[in-house]
Amino acid sequence: MGIGAKECFSVLSSGIIVSINSKENREIAHFLSIEDNFSEFDETVSKIGFKLFGENGYFYMSRQENLSGVELDRFIDRHRKVFQSLSVLKKLFPSLNQSQTVKKSDFTAKYKENEDLQKMAEKIFKESDFENIKENIFKVLQKGGVLEQIANTQKDEYQVLNSIKYYMNILERI
Repeated sequence: MGIGAKECFSVLSSGIIVSINSKENREIAHFLSIEDNFSEFDETVSKIGFKLFGENGYFYMSRQENLSGVELDRFIDRHRKVFQSLSVLKKLFPSLNQSQTVKKSDFTAKYKENEDLQKMAEKIFKESDFENIKENIFKVLQKGGVLEQIANTQKDEYQVLNSIKYYMNILERI
């Protein structure tokens, strides 16, 4: 049995952004990549007040009406660590974009060369231990759907998912 609207709704309604280059949610992304499936799913969720978005190789669902000021503040608070972690990563890898990879070992080397960034990250995570900061950044970006660990023996390499554009678009507007 393949992926259908029920599975898509279950994932997207939890706030997950589904990237076409994700191994974890590939089936959902491919299902939504089919124009008829996308249209039908969007029509279905619109009946309960949601809208489906699909752009730049990622999909997400949002409420149809604009967020109030309080709701916008809550959204930012819920995603604050993702924005902050992404900010640290982009300072170290300014040209980082979807479908590229990033290694923790490269992150370590670049991070240790940048004292200003170290101070910023220590403030963000209220932590001074580098290993904890590094693990937090990668964990937050994985949970936020920005990075996905590439299956290898070192567990050092991560795929940058298409959803990075979603977060970068928001950061550019703020």
